[in-house]
Amino acid sequence: LIITIIVLLILAGVTIATLTGDNGILTKAQEASEKTKYTGAKEAVEVEVMGSFDNTGRYNADLAKENLENNLGATVIKDEDGTLRVAYEGYDFKVELKGEVSETNYFKLSIISDSGMQGEHTLGIDAEGNLWAWGRNKNGELGNGTTENSSKPIQIMKGTKFKKVDTSASWTSFAIDEDGNLWGWGNNSQGQLGNETKGSNVTTPLKIAEGIRFKDISAGLYNVAIDEEGNLWTWGLSTNNDVPIKTLEGTKFKKISAGVQHSLAIDEEGNLWSWGSNHKGQLGNGTTTNNRTPTKILEGTKFKEISAGNDHSLAIDEEGILWTWGSNIRGELGNGTTTQEANPIPMKIKENTKFQKVSAGGYRHSLAIDEDGNLW
Repeated sequence: LIITIIVLLILAGVTIATLTGDNGILTKAQEASEKTKYTGAKEAVEVEVMGSFDNTGRYNADLAKENLENNLGATVIKDEDGTLRVAYEGYDFKVELKGEVSETNYFKLSIISDSGMQGEHTLGIDAEGNLWAWGRNKNGELGNGTTENSSKPIQIMKGTKFKKVDTSASWTSFAIDEDGNLWGWGNNSQGQLGNETKGSNVTTPLKIAEGIRFKDISAGLYNVAIDEEGNLWTWGLSTNNDVPIKTLEGTKFKKISAGVQHSLAIDEEGNLWSWGSNHKGQLGNGTTTNNRTPTKILEGTKFKEISAGNDHSLAIDEEGILWTWGSNIRGELGNGTTTQEANPIPMKIKENTKFQKVSAGGYRHSLAIDEDGNLW
């Protein structure tokens, strides 16, 4: 749901990326002044936000060198004693690696999901596919069999490799393993976990919708998932479903984003769909009427990126145009105004700028990356 910066900002729906070394996990971030922290560093490489990772999700030194003049991104630094560090916005991470950074020795990408807002817990997948959890645990959302909070990452489900995680502000956690199995744990007061029950918290991961292979999950007060065949599944609070239910059979989907109480999806043809709560016009259908049925909006325009926030929505069409709608109490729509009124009609923002990534994560703000790598 909510996206935060751990090391390297990558706006991709409900996850971000972080760098990890051979030890599988980074040390705790420490705020530091760049002037003092990096004095004496003999090598510094600027890394472009997206461009320094190859298609296997690995940091490549040659790609980094090609982006030396880019001012946006993390910095890889080798200290005088040979210690490698990844730095971003005043945060400093020590990285343990065997050997030198070269064409054949690179950092690997990990996936992080932070529940943000009131959720207060985080899940991460390291470079080897291991699953980690830390933070608040009152409802068992860390999945380690207890309800004790943890200020450091705890590995859970050892021996199982994972490829996708997501968390929600309602203290639930989800993960998809490498075989496509969907797992859930944490708060289940309204059937959020999809295990046919309501009321009891679940403190260890349980398998959901056995026999279905999933490729994506997005968690909110209710949840949305896509299976490996492109089918859309929904369940949880406000859906009246305590098990995943296939929705819009016959339509195949490629992108999903669950906000707090509304959802967005893009089908394989590029059509944009919305459903759920609509008190601020976050469904973008020209009304403020709630709608439990996925409905096409902005027909005739094809989309490639979406992000559903607390009660506002963002999308990028295939031409790179950014669209915003819904709540604008704090200026989250980016149109130069703030208002208490609903904004149910999608509007184009910065029409002369082409965008590639967008995030409505966080309570009332938005982020976007344009095609030149600039952050907005």
